[in-house]
Amino acid sequence: MLTFSRNLDKILLKNVERQLAACHSTWAEPKKEVKDEFRVLNLKHVKGQTQQRKQPRKTPVLPPRTNQMPVDQDWGSVWPGPRSFHPATVPLPVRQGYVEKDASPGKFGNAELMKIPNFLHLTPPVIKRQCEALKKFCTPWPKALDSDEKCEKHFPIEVTSSDYCHSSPSIREPLARIVNVQFKLAALKLNRRAKDKFLRLVGERYDEESDTVTIVTDRCPLKKQNYDYAMYLVTALYHESWNVEPWEELKTEADMEHYVWDNNASKASIEAVFAKPAEEIPNISVYSEAVSYFMNEGESEYTVSKYGEAVRRVLDLPLLDAQAVSEKNPVRSRMNHHGHAHHHHCEIITTNGHYMMPHYVLQAVLLGAAVIFAVLVVGFLIILDRAKFTNVVRARGQAQEAEELLVQALARFGQLNDT
Repeated sequence: MLTFSRNLDKILLKNVERQLAACHSTWAEPKKEVKDEFRVLNLKHVKGQTQQRKQPRKTPVLPPRTNQMPVDQDWGSVWPGPRSFHPATVPLPVRQGYVEKDASPGKFGNAELMKIPNFLHLTPPVIKRQCEALKKFCTPWPKALDSDEKCEKHFPIEVTSSDYCHSSPSIREPLARIVNVQFKLAALKLNRRAKDKFLRLVGERYDEESDTVTIVTDRCPLKKQNYDYAMYLVTALYHESWNVEPWEELKTEADMEHYVWDNNASKASIEAVFAKPAEEIPNISVYSEAVSYFMNEGESEYTVSKYGEAVRRVLDLPLLDAQAVSEKNPVRSRMNHHGHAHHHHCEIITTNGHYMMPHYVLQAVLLGAAVIFAVLVVGFLIILDRAKFTNVVRARGQAQEAEELLVQALARFGQLNDT
């Protein structure tokens, strides 16, 4: 009994010490070292009990959807909007990429086809369907505008801009901001002074052949801003051309860039000669055009002859022989870009169909004939000289005879030239 009580006290004291150490100490309790048991030598290589792994359940892969698609299906329902490329939905043998010495990769497992945007949702039937849906929100085209002339008359300003589609992550394009505005100068209904000032302001933007003014704006970053700026320029040019500054009143006839017959002394002079207004003088339009052409283009043989013919018509004088022939026979002449006729390019065709050869053509023909004759004579003498090489004296005599023949041919050519 005494022994049992002592053992119980020891056990209780040990438990109390452990509790006090756990409450008042931060030291971790050391782990007891457990000695491994003696390993038994296995000579029969008996394997222990193995646990069998469970095989994962594989879901069967369905065939591509393209194998079940009918030919007459509604593609707008299959691909209604923009999305990445899906090979099982597109029934097309699409390929993308590059493989050296091999064909391009197919559509299955091809990342190149998923990188770029596609337009499979913008097929013609889908676009037509969308346009029909938007048609109810639009007004019909005016029936009166059935020609381009009427459209230009009622809508004289033509605005041109560009939109771009890129196969890249960014849809921005700097060239899309450019706006091109065109209109006819005749649509502005300017007088002579305002038109002259307007042309000075626009400079090279005016095309005289088509009577079109072109204004291109690209300074602003947005298309709408460039359009507003172009409309502002058109408005400012129109009002500024009608505006008259005080210094513009000091401009005289000598400062004009073009000769205007109605504003010059030539009109007053011919009115004083006939003692009546210029509108009542016969052939006054021909005279005014000839004078304006002479003053604007400068003095030349063509402008002088045209001016002389106009003066004779106004004064009712008989025309010269050359002018009379030009009236009876049609004349075809090559004109340069200023309208001057060059006589060395002139070809006269009479009414009966015979050609009248100009004088310079006859000179060229005679000169060519003389040169050919001289070459033939010299060649003939060279052949004789080679055949009779030893007879030098005779060859010299023949050369002198050839020179005399050449002189006679040139003299004959001079006589023909004089005639």
